[in-house]
Amino acid sequence: MKTSYSEIVNENYIGKTENPIPMNEILKKANEEKLEPSSSSLEKVLFLGIDVQQDFMDNGALGVPGAHEDVARMTKFIYNNMEKITHISVSIDTHIPHQIFHPCWWIDENGNNPAPYTVITLADLDSGKWRPIVEPIKSREYVENLEKNSKKKLCIWTYHCLQGTEGAALENQFVNMIYFHSVARKYALNPIVKGQDPLSEMYGIIKPEYDRRGYVNQALLNKFAKFDKIIIGGEARDYCVYESLCQMLEFYKDDTDMLKKFYILEDCMSAIGDKAEVDEIEMQNTAVDDIDSENVNLIFIGIDKSGSMSPYRGDMVSCLKEFKQALTDSKEADEILVARADFNSSINVGGYKKITEFDTSYDASGMTALYNVIEDGTQKLTDYMEYLRQQGVRVKAVFAIFSDGEDTVSNDPSEAKRRIQDLNNKEITTAFISFGGTATGIAKSLGFRNILDVSSSASELRKAFDCLSKSVIESSKSVVADGDNFFI
Repeated sequence: MKTSYSEIVNENYIGKTENPIPMNEILKKANEEKLEPSSSSLEKVLFLGIDVQQDFMDNGALGVPGAHEDVARMTKFIYNNMEKITHISVSIDTHIPHQIFHPCWWIDENGNNPAPYTVITLADLDSGKWRPIVEPIKSREYVENLEKNSKKKLCIWTYHCLQGTEGAALENQFVNMIYFHSVARKYALNPIVKGQDPLSEMYGIIKPEYDRRGYVNQALLNKFAKFDKIIIGGEARDYCVYESLCQMLEFYKDDTDMLKKFYILEDCMSAIGDKAEVDEIEMQNTAVDDIDSENVNLIFIGIDKSGSMSPYRGDMVSCLKEFKQALTDSKEADEILVARADFNSSINVGGYKKITEFDTSYDASGMTALYNVIEDGTQKLTDYMEYLRQQGVRVKAVFAIFSDGEDTVSNDPSEAKRRIQDLNNKEITTAFISFGGTATGIAKSLGFRNILDVSSSASELRKAFDCLSKSVIESSKSVVADGDNFFI
């Protein structure tokens, strides 16, 4: 390579409208490179850049934190693999103001438009909370099909990538690199334009979220089939990149040879929300797309595994299996997600999963980190609740602890007490099953509203779990949680 990276890309100008390197100079240098034409390469390698546009840069209209660094890494990757990458394709999100996911499409009863990031549901349309100002029949059809068929909600976005604006343009330093590559390797770079249908969101590059025609970009799928490797980066990881990958998996699910062609540059994409927080929530818990109901009851169960519980190891396994079966067999099973947290000297808080994934194993040893499990468990519960509600899911929750004794790890219950009070204030049901009576006073002092006191025996253990399963099912049936009357 005659041309240095800095002659093509100035990283100080990533995300800015000004481009200090004249394109004519870049393309002149590209033309002077003596690289093998892409058509002559035996191995065909496609770099696919998804929505690398100005409005998705850190300070753009719909900025993605970390996008600047993603562009820097993508341009370096292309430069370092100039002779291995044979072709580059890019998607371009392209909109006008009047589209179903923009504020001006909707008004409330007072004539106000929704704020960006508002979630509009079918229930909102039925109640009159929001109504479309254009295409009312088709708008309702869209929201209804989105919820029933795709298990998604309509999110209102800030105006972004509006046709003809600087925000809709590809990021200028990224453009420098991909145009240099296309001229140096002697092929035409053809963009994938998406998102122009006013009545549908099109996150993915293959098809819209929903449209009457059932449009699929078959030409693009046919194009992918011609490559040996397809390398993917872009923005945003939790929306357009994610949906594009899901659509590829959908269309190639029976073609393992095709699926092997895809390579994901994880360090060349970022999430719209807080990256670390969103990643943790998505990885640990059930994804919104996998939830089969508009209503969800989150059940947190903290289970004491300290040494004093060891005589009941076998009985505990049986009880956990019966608890799982009771919830699995209930009509409310699709609405119940359970997180199990085990605690002894240490704690292990699991994610919120469908009851069919509930772990029924059990062992006992060590001390009792009761306060620690309350602190960690309440935090993960409220984080996931807020995440689901932002996605338009109606959520209730139960926070239950099962223990036979007081905390033997920490001497300070103040934070645990504050956390329980916070759950009570948020109308989240707090419950404590005191096995043996020793922990009853602790439960009261911490502020648990529902306390079930059972004696130390295998039969009482079974009764406690039977009561817990029945109470969870009844809680799921109710429209709102009754924080003071949980145990039936």
